[in-house]
Amino acid sequence: MLGINGNEIAYMQLVAWDSLLWGTSLGNVPLDQLGRTDIIQVLLAFPFDSPSAVYFNQPAIVPVPEPTGFALLALGGAGAWALRRKPR
Repeated sequence: MLGINGNEIAYMQLVAWDSLLWGTSLGNVPLDQLGRTDIIQVLLAFPFDSPSAVYFNQPAIVPVPEPTGFALLALGGAGAWALRRKPR
């Protein structure tokens, strides 16, 4: 099977990102927008068609962009202006 020998150690890491924002190609994603698990060792054992469960210790948390303070300030100012405006 593709020249992979059994009973050897492989290293595995799960990487996640927001595909709606960055697309489906890992090359398009900035490094600070990647969520990554820890790197774990996996024993490659035969048969390859029935893999055992893999357990990561660190979750792959993807950073979520927060709205900027200026946008929140502008929204709050517009709301205050609308509430204080008196109908004529």
